[in-house]
Amino acid sequence: MAYCGAMESLSECRVSPRADALAAVALELERLANHVGDLGALSQDIGILACLGLFRKNAGRIFKSMMELTGSRFGRSFCRPGGVLLIWMRPWSMDSGGSS
Repeated sequence: MAYCGAMESLSECRVSPRADALAAVALELERLANHVGDLGALSQDIGILACLGLFRKNAGRIFKSMMELTGSRFGRSFCRPGGVLLIWMRPWSMDSGGSS
């Protein structure tokens, strides 16, 4: 996103507020999934395996939400100079819809 911001500033490109919001949501979901995964790894290190399973399951749900939003579990190539890869139109929720 920093690269995109620099390119947009240099080219004086305007980005829609919707694209800015989608990019911010995608970045925050990626950050959240990484932190939850790290908590799972820490719980494994200290031997609390119940927490490991819980954190990994939740990280998987977050990555699934990333897949729905960006088309990639890790959000690769979603942020582009001038906006985002796609403008998402259908209703979206963090609910995984059952099993993950």
